[in-house]
This record gives sequence, C-alpha cells and structure tokens, in this order.
Amino acid sequence: MEKFKFNLGDKVKDKVTGYTGIIIGQTRWLYGCTRYTIQAQELKDGKPVEAISCDEAALDVVEPVPVKDPVRKSGGPTREPSRGPSAARGR
Repeated sequence: MEKFKFNLGDKVKDKVTGYTGIIIGQTRWLYGCTRYTIQAQELKDGKPVEAISCDEAALDVVEPVPVKDPVRKSGGPTREPSRGPSAARGR
C-alpha cells in the first residue's frame, strides 16, 4: 500500500480556495482518490472554523510537522526489577 504524501499535523494550503490549516485526517478511497481533512487554526466568532476535506493534488505544504526518529523507542513495557542479594535472606 502506498504511503500518504502528507503527514498528520502538516500545515497545508488548498490551492483552489486558499484555506490553510492542519491535517487532522487522511482518507484513501476505493478508486485511488486520496483526501485530507484540514482544520483551520483561526476562530470565527470565538468558535473553530469548520474543517474541510481536499484532494491530495490540491494541497501544498506550508509547514511540515517534525517527524519523530523511528529508531528511538518512546516507551513500552519495562523489565521486572530484579532483587539483589539481601542481608536478611539465608538466616
């Protein structure tokens, strides 16, 4: 399966409407259409502007999201702590 051209969190601009925002969703459709849901960072009357969906070809990256280092682990299960020899043992 192909990778998406843009990443979640990228700031993009729609070439057709000029709408600028952050990618909050990615959708790949059955016959090859790839669309992105974009949320503007501005408010209108104190409320978030409605998110829009755009075709991949209509978007330009304004500011890419920093990509995390894939080699570095960021968490996960830890090993059980081991007990060293105790002075109270063996008495």
